[in-house]
Amino acid sequence: MIVCPSCQNLINEENFHREYHSEGINKTYKLYICEKCDLGFWYPLEFVEEIYSTDLLNIGYTVRIDIIRENPYPIYHPNHILGLKHLKKSKDYLSGNKLLDIGCGTGMFLREAKKIGFDVYGVDLDKGAITVAKDIFKIENVMLSSFDNFFEYAKSEGLKFDVITFFEVIEHLTNLKKFLNQVRELLNDGGIVIGSTPDRNRFLADLTRLGSNNDFPPHHFIWFSKTSLINLFKTHNFDLIEIRKFKRGFRELINDANYFFRYSYNTLVSKFKKSQQEKDPSRNLKRILSKEILFAYITEFFISTGMFFVFRKS
Repeated sequence: MIVCPSCQNLINEENFHREYHSEGINKTYKLYICEKCDLGFWYPLEFVEEIYSTDLLNIGYTVRIDIIRENPYPIYHPNHILGLKHLKKSKDYLSGNKLLDIGCGTGMFLREAKKIGFDVYGVDLDKGAITVAKDIFKIENVMLSSFDNFFEYAKSEGLKFDVITFFEVIEHLTNLKKFLNQVRELLNDGGIVIGSTPDRNRFLADLTRLGSNNDFPPHHFIWFSKTSLINLFKTHNFDLIEIRKFKRGFRELINDANYFFRYSYNTLVSKFKKSQQEKDPSRNLKRILSKEILFAYITEFFISTGMFFVFRKS
C-alpha cells in the first residue's frame, strides 16, 4: 500500500494514474491521486538535492551570476507581487516583523520585503543564488543550506518568525508532514505562511507539460489542486486567509526576457554540444530548440496558472 503524504490515507499500489520515466536519473515514477484529500503525488518520494545544487536536469537552477550582475533588478513574478501586497496588509495584525523565505533564490523577494520594514532571513540550496543575495542584493541573513539544517540552526539560536514564505517550493517536497510541522514550530503564535504552487487543474495543463520535465519528478513530486492544498494546511492546523489563482503575463515576460533568453542560449549551446559529443542524432538542434523554447517558455508565460495562498497558524 502507498501512504498519502498529506492525509496518510492508504492507496492500493496498483491504482496509479500514469507513469513517468526521468531520463536524467533513469528512474520511473507513478502518479497517485488520493481519493480522500485529492492530493496528487508521484511515487517513490525520494528527494534529489543535486537538481538544485548542480542543475542535474538542465531545468535552469544554478543561477548565472554574470547575467544577474549586469542586470541586478528583481524579477517581478505575479506571486511575489501578491505576496508583497499581503505583507503590507499583515503589518496591521502581526505582532512582529521577522520573515523567513524558504527557497529564497537570489533574494529578490527578501529585498522588497526589507524595503517595507521586515527583518528578513532566507535559505536556499543554490550557491550561486545565495552569492547574488549576499553580494548584489545585500541581504545579510541568507544561508546556503537545506531547510532541515536551517530548522536545527534556528532552534539552536531561538529564532522564531512572524511570516514564513515559500514560493514554488511545496511541490518539490517529499515529506509534507515534516515540512509543515517544522514551519509551525518556527512560527510565532498567529504567524502566517505565504506561498504559491502550480495548479494541477490549470487550463491546458497537459499542453504546458509537453517537451519539458519541469512539472515531473524528481523536480515536482506533488500536484496540488485547490481542494488538496486547503486540506493539507487544515490537517496541520492552519486557517485559510486567502487562496487565488494567478497567471504569468506580459509584464513578467518583459522582466524575465533578458535573463531567461540569455540563460537559454547558453543552455541550448551546451545541450547541442553534448548531443554532438554523444553522437546522438535524435538530439539535433532543431529538436532542442522546439523543446526548450516553444514549450518550456512560451506556454509557461501565456497559459499556465498557479495558486497563491495565505494561511495563519491556528
